[in-house]
Amino acid sequence: MRSSARFALNVFSNWIHMGVSVLVGAIMIPYATACLGAELFGVYAVLGSVLALLNLLDLGLSGAVSRFSSQDQGAKNVEQLRETVSTGMLILGGAGLIGAVTLVLSLPLVRAFFTRIQPDHYDDLTAIAVCLAINFALRFVSFTMRGVLVGANRYDFINGVEIASNVVRLVLLLFFFSFFEATLLLFGMTFIAHQLIRVIGFHIFGERLVGAGRLIRFNDVTRRAVGRLGGFSAVNAVAVLGGVIILQGPVVIIGRMLGTEYATLFYPAIFVGSQLRSIIGGLCSPLIPLAAKDAVTGEGKGLAGYSIRLSRISSAFALGMLIPVGVLTWPLIQHWLGEEFLGTEWVFLVMVFGQLVASIQSANYFLLMGGSKMTSWAISQLIAAVIGIIIAAGGQWYYDWGLLGISLSVTAVVVARNLIYLPVLACRQFQTPILDYFWYVYVKPFALASLLAAIAYWLILLFPPGNLVVTIMYGSAIVLAFAPIAWFGIIAKSDRETIIGLIRSGKNRLTTNKAN
Repeated sequence: MRSSARFALNVFSNWIHMGVSVLVGAIMIPYATACLGAELFGVYAVLGSVLALLNLLDLGLSGAVSRFSSQDQGAKNVEQLRETVSTGMLILGGAGLIGAVTLVLSLPLVRAFFTRIQPDHYDDLTAIAVCLAINFALRFVSFTMRGVLVGANRYDFINGVEIASNVVRLVLLLFFFSFFEATLLLFGMTFIAHQLIRVIGFHIFGERLVGAGRLIRFNDVTRRAVGRLGGFSAVNAVAVLGGVIILQGPVVIIGRMLGTEYATLFYPAIFVGSQLRSIIGGLCSPLIPLAAKDAVTGEGKGLAGYSIRLSRISSAFALGMLIPVGVLTWPLIQHWLGEEFLGTEWVFLVMVFGQLVASIQSANYFLLMGGSKMTSWAISQLIAAVIGIIIAAGGQWYYDWGLLGISLSVTAVVVARNLIYLPVLACRQFQTPILDYFWYVYVKPFALASLLAAIAYWLILLFPPGNLVVTIMYGSAIVLAFAPIAWFGIIAKSDRETIIGLIRSGKNRLTTNKAN
């Protein structure tokens, strides 16, 4: 399959996966909150944020495995590929086990730190901690074979496994909570089932698709592979650290200073923002194997041109999601999450805005991860994260900012980095005119989106949606209205022609297959 067609298939499958993931989460959050209660669900949210901090044990190795397995497969170096996979599996599996044990052993510290967790919830805390610890260990095991599939440029298989695991998790949750008493233990068991499917699916497809026989062998663990992975992972680990701090740090602050019930109120904003950002990531993540192959073979020398082109497309998609979410935040919260979440609308909007603005830089991130240097990117992410969390914690401690103040402080730092520093960094790295980049990626798209948002908001004030179905219909209408604006006003003509060509070639291939 041609690289452009494979890229389109990967993007399409990514979006299906993201759509299923958003749908599953949209059902699970209000359902689990209603069944467990705000305080108990908050226990899970807080502990999940603590566990996310243990993702630092990854040390950036999962990204390094993806990068170097891509390069090994591009160079057709089976021996080195086996070294990369075996060494990565040993290190990541060990790190996952250490993280799981650490979480369970640190429960007394968790209870001491989060003083607002009630003593009658300690058994539930222990149960969900054990389940999340097992989930954590399995997830680390899955990283390596997922990296092999990324290297093989088979996001379609990755996403097939992800979709199946998400659907199973939702079905199990509905079954458990319908026929048994809703507990955090049963809730945690759905996460374990989710990870087991991922581990088994990635392993089966990884070894079959690469066609290199058994990839994981203890004898293939080498010092050379450790040094190779470690050299890149050190930089990637800094980026991972920054991402974890900026996303999960607010939940830890809220759980510590305000209580677990407030962490529950904050959780939907984190979930929706990260899921919508993942949709943009699904558009750009297939750049990793392309950039990695380019770094090895020197083919596709115009790959850097993807920076401004895909940034423009990312901007169109980000704004296409931001406009309906922004103008419909109030009815969405009311009809989706219920009256318990009323009053968190601005918190929700601020966090989603920050995540979607950050997603516009996804193309540059994956280009750098696949084949270029990302030291400046990683360091700036860590600095921004630390500054944002210090401001948020200080504001809550001294001025009692509340959820909105914490959200604004963190989002302000994220937006500043993504609107000012990263575009300049990308333009220098990929030799793109700075003024052109800002005009086509930010100024023009945001101006067009603001005009449509103002019109949509005025119409919604005149005709407010009365239920969730009507709210979704309004959102769909806004997306449809923005589509021609984005197509003709934001996306470049050359990219429009490329997209049309891919659609036509896909139709021709489908017709040929049917005829045969």
